[in-house]
Amino acid sequence: MEPLEAPIMNGDGKTSGARILAVDDDQDVLDSIVEGLRLLDFDVVPAANVPDAEATVASTPEIAVVLTDLRMPGLGGLDLIERLSHDRPESRAIEVVILSGHITPDDIARANRMGVFRALGKPTPLRQLGVVVGEALAKATARRDQAAQAG
Repeated sequence: MEPLEAPIMNGDGKTSGARILAVDDDQDVLDSIVEGLRLLDFDVVPAANVPDAEATVASTPEIAVVLTDLRMPGLGGLDLIERLSHDRPESRAIEVVILSGHITPDDIARANRMGVFRALGKPTPLRQLGVVVGEALAKATARRDQAAQAG
């Protein structure tokens, strides 16, 4: 087995205190995502549904990337994206990565209109997931830094 590559980080080897929120209603999948990203040294917080995810984002300003499933009971990933993007200041910018086993061309079109960073299918190799999450984290951090410099 090849060694895993580290995520994209800032110059001092840290992810600037930024955190990743992983959202999936399948507990086994959620546990696997969280464990895998933690192995890559990401600071990951789990949520099993949209209301829990919203509460976590509201109480944790360090959340810079949301990695979400699309299809969940009740509200789904696209609902979460809409709710998170409403009136969000750039100083708390969030990039969204969709990770779904059931994504349609219409879902992709809607996600693109909503500014989703990337959509990935399940299963996605951990190395690829780590690279994408690292890129999303770098973009969110740059947006937040730019807002801080402008403000």
